[in-house]
Amino acid sequence: GGYTCNTEFEFLTRLPTAFFPKDSLPYMQFINKKIDSFPSYLSNQKYTNTAIHPFWGVCWNRNTIYPFLSFDNFIDAEKFNNLKIKNPQNEEINWRSSYDFGDLDYV
Repeated sequence: GGYTCNTEFEFLTRLPTAFFPKDSLPYMQFINKKIDSFPSYLSNQKYTNTAIHPFWGVCWNRNTIYPFLSFDNFIDAEKFNNLKIKNPQNEEINWRSSYDFGDLDYV
């Protein structure tokens, strides 16, 4: 989409993407180990960090990157309870999970 991964990266790490090569996607290209981030700061303060995003976890490598940013849990579209979404093959999927968010509408 709209390069939301760069906005997330800047907010979570305090590192401006302006200092990366033009058209870089740090989530996709540069994060391959734990780095300092807002969630890592909170982890050091004994907080548990959960990231929630209502789309596929593989989008922008969030399912791989969030642990490097010190998120303890990641709830993506696949884990929302009773959420009807379409997979990349345009097939409707009704996901059920151990997370109970009640009845959610995905708009």
